Amino acid sequence: MATCRCPCGASYRVPDSALGRQAKCKRCGSYFTLEAEDDGLFTIADEIGAGGSSNQGGAEAALGVAGGRVEPTLPPQSVTFEGLAGTAAARGGSGSIGRGTARGYASDVLWSFLFLANPGNLASFLVIWLALVLGEYTCLPLGVMATLWFAAFRLNVVVCAASGENYLPDVHFLTDIFSNLVWPCVQWTGTWLIVLTPALAYEYVTGTRGVFAWAAVYEKMSGGLGALLGGSVSGVTVLDVLIYLGIAAWPMVVLCVAMGGFGSLCRADLICVTIVRTFPVYLITLALMFGAVFLQEAAQSLAAAGVGPKAGRSSGGTTGIWIVAAVLLRGAEIYVDIVLMRLIGLYYHHFKEKFAWSWG
Repeated sequence: MATCRCPCGASYRVPDSALGRQAKCKRCGSYFTLEAEDDGLFTIADEIGAGGSSNQGGAEAALGVAGGRVEPTLPPQSVTFEGLAGTAAARGGSGSIGRGTARGYASDVLWSFLFLANPGNLASFLVIWLALVLGEYTCLPLGVMATLWFAAFRLNVVVCAASGENYLPDVHFLTDIFSNLVWPCVQWTGTWLIVLTPALAYEYVTGTRGVFAWAAVYEKMSGGLGALLGGSVSGVTVLDVLIYLGIAAWPMVVLCVAMGGFGSLCRADLICVTIVRTFPVYLITLALMFGAVFLQEAAQSLAAAGVGPKAGRSSGGTTGIWIVAAVLLRGAEIYVDIVLMRLIGLYYHHFKEKFAWSWG
């Protein structure tokens, strides 16, 4: 028998024949490679109540080892779920990884809206805000770089929240431009192209714009969710319905792409099964997403009414007021984006036991 330790700190006693295989930790839910180390603090029986069986079959069943591989497992990203779980524990993040209680979920959702209360998160937020504002109001190349950088950051927020991390990812300027900037932006844009493909295809086949079908979809969405969902039922078209369904599927799509890459989307059957199993929570995630976006759009409408051209002339407003309002609105957009990404990650973190697959 050998002692193996998960990055979260849990130790297990396993037969020597199981070394080198992938196993699922019963404490944190992540997968790790069984590697022998010095005798640990407790055995399988202590950790998961497996009865301390010393036979190979019992140990493998207790740890989740199935014929040397885990089924089903979607391909992990370069930054693995296992590694982020260890980071969360080291930095003092939430320690209840994988327990998924309703109370814990509600607390984490509330914390997601209050994440700026943490000084480290506030500092990261201010750095992002400053970088995006400077990029948008100085020069085009800097603006492009800032946009790519923020796309990568948002995907990392999903992964950190999915691992139980209460902190935002570290804000740093990356050197590998393609892997850490261009590719994450491709992933981010790709999630929207995927969910809107049915709407684009429908407009291409039945519309009058041909290859410019994307323009019709863009016009539908340019007014924001408020305009998109605010029409009367009688005025809803097939294109509207396809866009609605795409938006409803987007949280799951961005979760899959952030955690496992585009290859994660190959198993549409597992994705559908997972949504059915977690349907009430998925609806809550959508409701929170829509609510946050509606708050953002309400703030934009109020700002536009207060600092628009007519208001500016009547109250002696200047261009400077418009710029200040635009900068503040950009901060609100960044805040909402981060909250949304955390909500999507928490959906997996608290209810991954009901998922039809697992990332390792």
